[in-house]
Amino acid sequence: MILKPIFFIALLTSIAACTAPHKKQTLTDIDIINSDFDLSQKSSINTSNDAIRKAYADYLQNSAKNDKSRLTAINRLAELEFELGNRVIQEKSSLEGDSPTLIDSAYNARLNTTIELITTSLHEYPNASGNDKLLYNLANAYDQQEQIEKSLSALKTITNKYPTSKYFLESQFRVAEDFFSKGEYVSAEDAYTSVITLPKNERLIEKAFFKRGWSRLKLEYYSEAIDDFMSAVAYHGFSDMADLSSVDKDLFNEYFRAIGLSFSYLQNPDEITKYFEKNKSFSYIYDIYVSISDIYLKQQRFSDSARVLAHFSEHHPSSPYVPDSQARLIDSWRQSGFTQKTYDAINLFYTAYQPEISYWSQHNSNSELQKKITRLLKEYIQLMMANYHNKYQESHDGQDFFAAEKWYKRYLNHYEQYSNKDNVHYLYAELLSDNGNHKESLYHYEKAAYNDGIILSKKSAYNTILLTSLLHKKSTSDQDKYLYLDKNIQYTRAYVKLYPNDEQTPMAIAHSAELAFKAKRYTDAIELTELIGDSAGATQLDEIKTIRAHAYFENGQFSNAESGYKSILKSPNLTLSSRYQIQNRIALSIYKQGQSEIINKNPEQAIYHLSRISNVAPQSNIAPVAMNEAIELAITDENWNSAIINIKEFQNRFPEHDLSHEINIKLSLVYLKSGQELSAAKEYEKIAKTDNNTAIKMAAQWKAAELYEANKKTELAINAYEKFARQYQQPYAQNFEAMHKIVTLYTAENDAVSAAVWQNTILNSDKTIPRDEKTNRIKYITSFAALNIAIKEFNTYKTISLSLPLKESLNLKKESMLKAVNLFGQASVYGVAETSTQAKHNIGLIYQLFKDALMNSERPTNLAGDELEQYNILLEDQAFPFEEKSIEFFETNMKHIGDGIYDDWVHRSHDQLKVLFPARYSREAKEGTYVTTLQ
Repeated sequence: MILKPIFFIALLTSIAACTAPHKKQTLTDIDIINSDFDLSQKSSINTSNDAIRKAYADYLQNSAKNDKSRLTAINRLAELEFELGNRVIQEKSSLEGDSPTLIDSAYNARLNTTIELITTSLHEYPNASGNDKLLYNLANAYDQQEQIEKSLSALKTITNKYPTSKYFLESQFRVAEDFFSKGEYVSAEDAYTSVITLPKNERLIEKAFFKRGWSRLKLEYYSEAIDDFMSAVAYHGFSDMADLSSVDKDLFNEYFRAIGLSFSYLQNPDEITKYFEKNKSFSYIYDIYVSISDIYLKQQRFSDSARVLAHFSEHHPSSPYVPDSQARLIDSWRQSGFTQKTYDAINLFYTAYQPEISYWSQHNSNSELQKKITRLLKEYIQLMMANYHNKYQESHDGQDFFAAEKWYKRYLNHYEQYSNKDNVHYLYAELLSDNGNHKESLYHYEKAAYNDGIILSKKSAYNTILLTSLLHKKSTSDQDKYLYLDKNIQYTRAYVKLYPNDEQTPMAIAHSAELAFKAKRYTDAIELTELIGDSAGATQLDEIKTIRAHAYFENGQFSNAESGYKSILKSPNLTLSSRYQIQNRIALSIYKQGQSEIINKNPEQAIYHLSRISNVAPQSNIAPVAMNEAIELAITDENWNSAIINIKEFQNRFPEHDLSHEINIKLSLVYLKSGQELSAAKEYEKIAKTDNNTAIKMAAQWKAAELYEANKKTELAINAYEKFARQYQQPYAQNFEAMHKIVTLYTAENDAVSAAVWQNTILNSDKTIPRDEKTNRIKYITSFAALNIAIKEFNTYKTISLSLPLKESLNLKKESMLKAVNLFGQASVYGVAETSTQAKHNIGLIYQLFKDALMNSERPTNLAGDELEQYNILLEDQAFPFEEKSIEFFETNMKHIGDGIYDDWVHRSHDQLKVLFPARYSREAKEGTYVTTLQ
């Protein structure tokens, strides 16, 4: 069994050592009353106890019942057994190895012996003095064995038989407790009353009042119960609550709970007022109200709980506990679920105790009660904020918004120093943002988020980023746009630095960088994008890289832009369209680098950048244009090798480009400028074949021919001119010039046949062109062609001699003469002095030579004498007209002197006339007078 403390007070004495066994013993020899034993001396104690017990047992065995000392011996042995039983418990419980079962067994053995001895004594000496003590010890022993009924029976015997016993008070209280535990409240009330009415009952009277109060409460004697509970309070004499020990606090709460419970059964708070009308100074009236209220709360009688608290405030308006009662009332309504009543009560509480009213000047704000009021007021304001905020979120009703705003403002007016701890700025910002008050909302997000640049609230900080972005977009003034963008960039930087791997960081960076970019704050955009960490997904990373590259470009950092765009190209997520656009941006970035080098007067680097676009981004629109510019720059800089390389590259990469014909022309030009005329000529020929522009083709073909001619490549030159002459009949002037070139070149090559072919072509072409298209040059070329053909015929004519048979040879000679005369005549009709004078002179020679040929012709062999003379005279007659004709043409040629022409052929004609007509032409001709003389 479990060992419990001895309830009763045992007045036991110590036992001395026994006397020698051979001597007759007396009680004095056996027991020395009040002897002291040192319990620490275990062996001596055990020996003494055993000896004393044995001595008493021997004595009782040998004594007669009428022995006057027998009663004393029985009682002393019982006391000794009881005492030794307790010592067994104390000693054996401290020994290691002894089980609880062994200890209980030893202890029970002692108790049984004690009970047996006391029972024997009471039986043998029922009326002996001191039996009340034996009964008390017997009750104690039974109690230790948990034989409760036997224990109570012994106590009842004391209360019934020994009313004056010193054990009566305690025994009566124990009896009362037994009645109470059994629910026999009437008997309990009487028993407790006996305790209360006894003198010298200070030790138990407080408990007796309290327990009698409970007995009366159970019997529904509520007023009487209250009296008893109040008596218990009065007997205890509680000090100030602040000074109570934890034990006293528990007792205080127990007493006042009982009082409150009693008043609660009276069902009317006015009963409290009536009860204390005669004791208005009672210090703990409010505690009673609280107790009643708490009881109602536990019973979920919320309205009754609130009614009690309201009653206190109404009937004790000057009490310092009124604020607490109102707070408890609010709590009652909150627990009840009566929301509107709760809010009405809070409104009243705020009106009564908000920090700016006179209440606070009349009370010590540092007192515990005032601190509580302050704390509660703050909590209530927060409750009202949350209530109306939630209602507004559900209803979006303006009245709910204004109510919520009012309570937020009240909080910030009174308790702003706690706002970050209570998250009020953030919640207020949320309310304002929901209502569209973005500017004011931003202010409160900022208050919630930052303290000297340090982020206090992650969520608020992120909202400042979102809201500054929104305000930036909505702002109409440049000043506001700049302000909000500046804040957005600042807040984004702070957020990213503190939360680099947060899932929202990439989005914040991308958005802020985009805003900065659109506002042309390119440096800010670049710096923001460089803050990106590892948390960005592939799509977000591509977006941020794109913004960065664009910002570099717009900021004039074209090399960085190029690198940025190239980095984007590595992404596997790009569509074909996006990839094409990025390639164009790369090309443009490189192009801009080239333009910068042009500005910096660094043509070599400019050419390098402009030309490399075709390697880096060949599919871009700008690649061919940039390469063309590189070529132009190389040409301007006379960097012929670079120009040729880039032209060749262009032709290889962009053969179908619109600029191709220009590029081909430039290559021929570069060859020409660099002294590579034959290469230039070949390029011109290519242009003549491939270009779509007839004018360009003509010019190219002509230039090729000229270059071949200039470089003594006669055959190539002739081919080039022939192609031109055959392909381009018009313009006539250039066509004739080409044919003239062909004739000249063939002539230089001594290819008279080919030259004659083209001379005839010239004459035939001349017949087909309109008269108004015949320029002086065409006339000149045609006249020379005719002249040269005439000269050939003239040379043939000169080779024909007049031989027998004269008629045949004469016909041949005449036929040749007529051809030559006609050809020379054709050469002379164009009015070209150079050919006209030669032609006329040669016609004169033809006639003169014909006359001479007749005169020197072979004579028939059968003629002689007069016949021969007659034949000669006949020849002279035939020859004379030819001589006249000859003089006529020589004189006609002399007429050119009047036009200021006196070339070699005029001079020759003059020489011939001197021979043929010496009388007239023996002197030198003079310009300006000769024609007159001839007339």
